[in-house]
Amino acid sequence: MKSIINDIKHEISGIDRNVKSVRKFGIFLSVFLLLIAGYFFYKSNSIWIWFGITGAASALLALVIPMMLFPIYYGLTFISMIIGYFVSKLILTTMFAFFFIPVGLITRLLRKDLLNKRIDKKASTYWYKKEVTPFSKEKYERLF
Repeated sequence: MKSIINDIKHEISGIDRNVKSVRKFGIFLSVFLLLIAGYFFYKSNSIWIWFGITGAASALLALVIPMMLFPIYYGLTFISMIIGYFVSKLILTTMFAFFFIPVGLITRLLRKDLLNKRIDKKASTYWYKKEVTPFSKEKYERLF
């Protein structure tokens, strides 16, 4: 639990606090709210007025006094970082469950030893002989 809290604290300490970032957020927020207002206006829903007023106010604040939007910016960034932390863990767990576990089960069912870890009592050594190749300068210039 302490690791989760430390990870989230580390993420939060990286939130950009300069005026340019808050201004970009305010402009994005106003465009988003005005698009929602346009959608509700198109659907003839009276709530479009509130989205329009809020979008216009956030555009005005973003252009004139962007730091007034900082609490909203910080709060939404904080929430998105927490959600992102858990969603990334969920995606990685899902990928592991749907990819690596089936591959491991199939290789065990087929008795494949992909890493050559099986003990061979007849082998005198587990070392592999490496091919001796002559040194060439071109080989080091073009590694791939």
